[in-house]
Amino acid sequence: MEVSIKDTGIGMSAHVLPTIFHAFEQGDGAAAREYGGTGLGLSVTKALVELHGGRIRVVSEEGVGTVFTFSVPVATEQDRVARGEARGAMEKMCVHRCVCWVGLCVRRACA
Repeated sequence: MEVSIKDTGIGMSAHVLPTIFHAFEQGDGAAAREYGGTGLGLSVTKALVELHGGRIRVVSEEGVGTVFTFSVPVATEQDRVARGEARGAMEKMCVHRCVCWVGLCVRRACA
């Protein structure tokens, strides 16, 4: 499955695109001051998409807007039934990895 989100906002310059999925990145300082935020949203989003076996990408042009596209594999009913018993363990692993990834490890809660 592929999903695209498009806006007609301020867009981003090509030189900031390679780092926007890094934790605490917000493009240039002027936009960060004007719009706020911590710079974690896209890094957490990327981690979640990748944990589900997907990919995320971005295309942007200053003054025109941005398109974020992510894709994730879609499981068949047969896949879901085959994984049924392992689902709880996988959910715990996903939560543990995501939370630890942003530096807030909750290892005891995941055990």
